[in-house]
Amino acid sequence: MAPLLAVALALSPLAPTSARAQGAAGFEMNDLGGTVTLPKGYASELWTDAELKAKHPQGRIFKLWMHPWQVDVDEDASKAWADRVKVGLEAEGVKEVGLTKREVVEIGGRKTAWMAYELSTKGGRGVAYAAAFTGEGSTVFLRIVAAKRGARQAEADLRATLEGLALGEGPLATGTGAVESAAGFKAQLPEGWRVPLRDEMDLVRKVTAKVGEEGLSPDDCWVGVRPPPTGEPDVIFACRSQYYVGPLDEHSFDGVEAEVHERWFGRSEKPVPMAGKVDVGDRIGLYYMPPVAAHPVRLALAPFDGGMMVMWGLAGQLDESGLDKAMNDVLPTVAFTGPDGGAPIIGADKRVAYYLKYRPTSPLVLGPAFALLALVGGGVMLSRRRTTDLDDDE
Repeated sequence: MAPLLAVALALSPLAPTSARAQGAAGFEMNDLGGTVTLPKGYASELWTDAELKAKHPQGRIFKLWMHPWQVDVDEDASKAWADRVKVGLEAEGVKEVGLTKREVVEIGGRKTAWMAYELSTKGGRGVAYAAAFTGEGSTVFLRIVAAKRGARQAEADLRATLEGLALGEGPLATGTGAVESAAGFKAQLPEGWRVPLRDEMDLVRKVTAKVGEEGLSPDDCWVGVRPPPTGEPDVIFACRSQYYVGPLDEHSFDGVEAEVHERWFGRSEKPVPMAGKVDVGDRIGLYYMPPVAAHPVRLALAPFDGGMMVMWGLAGQLDESGLDKAMNDVLPTVAFTGPDGGAPIIGADKRVAYYLKYRPTSPLVLGPAFALLALVGGGVMLSRRRTTDLDDDE
């Protein structure tokens, strides 16, 4: 792409012979969900359902592409997008890229991030104008590069293209942030998080596969994402594990933690610190902070009637403190929906073992013990009395 930008800045007089002019109805793009109509003179060099590249005879170069996450336009997103466009220009051979304007405006009835740049390449000084808006299940980017003397026309071309876009329904509905699994637990996601859209689920599974979960069936799991302006998403999801432990409380926490720790991290190459104690809805749970080389990871577990609720937090954009805050915002909202509030099912053997191991001085242990001692003591006294009576008879 470097030679192409250099030609643009030098105002190449002719469009490529392989280019195709847009039809009367414009460039139809199924993934975009509509039609792009460029100002007069542009001819396409690449035209697919998801990408469009076109060039004007005077050297202006147009590009449209999509980011596969539906992200709302706001100040933070516009900052990330401005950096993304800059990196893209540099990757195409521009050595000096300077952002001169970034604002959130309304163009064509859509909330739009608008960006302007000054450029320098071997072809001379130039400009670039870019825009991003929320599409139907995606974020749509448009960009025009031109020589500096064509800046006014390049800006006008991009605005006209944005105003002339004929799209379908626009952004898809994203719900309220409430998540629930048919396995028997639900929660409320923090502000800025939501349920993934259908076409985003494959992207989510690529992230959750890193911790061994690719199915994410609603029969077993719920999923929440913080959609990324660029890069990977932040993901929090919870699934059922049919793994049962004995009573988990302040008395048994260390013992149960050792058992759970071995199951989840027994083969870890790096030592994983002991879990912290955390409230998961109405019960005590375990909170792990595994050491990782790249993006932060968190794990919370809590017993319920279906076994163990296993909640992972996987950061794509957040740092450790941000991920901890998100997890700690979710955990108090967890509610277990099974009979008796999803109370854990605990076998008699595990309950007896719990009292004998962790609460040997409990009345439930001492009471039967005293009763047994009394019974044994009474038997001994009765035996002695009978022996004495027999001696008297002799």
